[in-house]
Amino acid sequence: MKERVSSNYNKFLTFTAVFIVVLLLLTPFSSTTVSADDDGTGVGVLPVRPRITDVELEHNFGTHHLRFVVFDLNSWRHISEVSVEFYRGSDLVRHYVFNQTEDLERSIEVRRGDGLIDFESHSSEERETVDQRCNLTLEFQFSGINYDRLIIRAQDHAGGTSESEINFHGVTTGRPMTLYLLPFLILATGAIVYKTVKDTGGEIDAK
Repeated sequence: MKERVSSNYNKFLTFTAVFIVVLLLLTPFSSTTVSADDDGTGVGVLPVRPRITDVELEHNFGTHHLRFVVFDLNSWRHISEVSVEFYRGSDLVRHYVFNQTEDLERSIEVRRGDGLIDFESHSSEERETVDQRCNLTLEFQFSGINYDRLIIRAQDHAGGTSESEINFHGVTTGRPMTLYLLPFLILATGAIVYKTVKDTGGEIDAK
């Protein structure tokens, strides 16, 4: 009788142990939340915030060109708003806002300072690589201003946000380079004219 009870007890322990192991194995798969676009363009990870990468800022003869990438693991389609803010001290001097609806309609809004010359946004319809699925590239061209700080903010449709700040440590960025080159251009032009007149004796067109 005791052997029979012991055998049933061992079977119960074995069954319980197997049940616990199976439950532990199944739990991670059943509780993992995965999200992606209906068409499968995203990598599919939640929760995740967009990231701002590859920021490039160039100054050319009084105009400026800003380029950067917003990276979202749930695809560039999940990016809803990107704010670009230029500050001089604590004063906001330029403010541009890029908007993208869930229907992928895009617009650019100038909230302060104007001066926007051109704007472009780039994303890929290809789905072979992570970059093609997740990268949204934004490019701004605008007139010269004097600023010392740049803040870029990105937000996705789920409410996730990120921010990138660049300080220029008081560098003046608003003066056209031609102002500095003008004295040298005048001196160079004068030297050429003087040498030409001296070599020709004042008869530049003489044959």
